[in-house]
Amino acid sequence: MTMRPKGKHVCIDENAPEALGICDFTGFVHLRRDLVKQMEWRGNRLVWTGFLVGRQYADKPNPQLRPPILKPDPVPILLPRLPQETIINWNTITLFWEDVNDNWSSLGTLQDGMPALPESERLIQAQNVYFGSFG
Repeated sequence: MTMRPKGKHVCIDENAPEALGICDFTGFVHLRRDLVKQMEWRGNRLVWTGFLVGRQYADKPNPQLRPPILKPDPVPILLPRLPQETIINWNTITLFWEDVNDNWSSLGTLQDGMPALPESERLIQAQNVYFGSFG
C-alpha cells in the first residue's frame, strides 16, 4: 500500500483515495472523515455551531453555557393564619381609612404631586415675591 503525504495532517492512499476537508479553526487539510462537528451548549442541549474541525482541535462543550439548575420554590403553607393578637374586621379597616382620609385632607390641595398652599396664602406669597423684587 503506497501512501503519499498531503499536507501536515493527512496521508492519502493511492489505491483508495478519500475526500479531503479543511479545518475551520486551523485551516489545515484533513481527511473528511477526520473532521468532526464543533458542538456547544445552548440551553439544555448541544447544538452544532456550523464548524467542521480536525478531531484533535475540537473543543469540549463548555458546561458553563448551560442554564443554572434552580431549586424549586418553597411549598406554600396550607391555610396560613395571622398572629392571634391581630384582629382585622370591618371596624378596624374603616378606622384605618378614616385616619388616612383625615390626615390626607389636612395637607391641603395637591398640585403636581406636591401639597400646595391654600389659595389665599399663595396669593400673598406671589405678591411678596413680585413687589419684593422692585422694593
